[in-house]
Amino acid sequence: MESVDTKPGKTCEGCGSRRSCRSIYQRLGHTPGPSIAGTVLAAFGIPIVVFIITLAAASAWLDRLAEGSDWPMLLAFLIALALTVLVVLLIWKITQQPVDHSDVPASESKH
Repeated sequence: MESVDTKPGKTCEGCGSRRSCRSIYQRLGHTPGPSIAGTVLAAFGIPIVVFIITLAAASAWLDRLAEGSDWPMLLAFLIALALTVLVVLLIWKITQQPVDHSDVPASESKH
C-alpha cells in the first residue's frame, strides 16, 4: 500500500488551515446525515434506464412499421428523449422540497 504524504505541500503554504486540513476533512466525512444514494440513483440512473428502454422499444416498434427506411431511428431517438425529459421533470417535481416563506420578515420579501 502506498504511503500518504501528510505534510503540507507547496500548494498549502498560504493557507491558514494547512495544519488542520486533514482533521477538517475527516470531520466533514463523518458528518451524520441521510444517505444520498437514493437521490443519486433517481437523478442519474432512472433517466438513463428510461432512455435506453424507450429507445430500444420505440426503435423495434417503428422498424416494423417502416422497414428499410432511415427515419424510424431518428423518431425513436426523439421519442426516447421526450420521455426522458418528462421523467426528469417528474423526478424533479417529486423530490423538490417546499419552501416555507412564513418566517421571512416583510422587509426581505420579493417585490
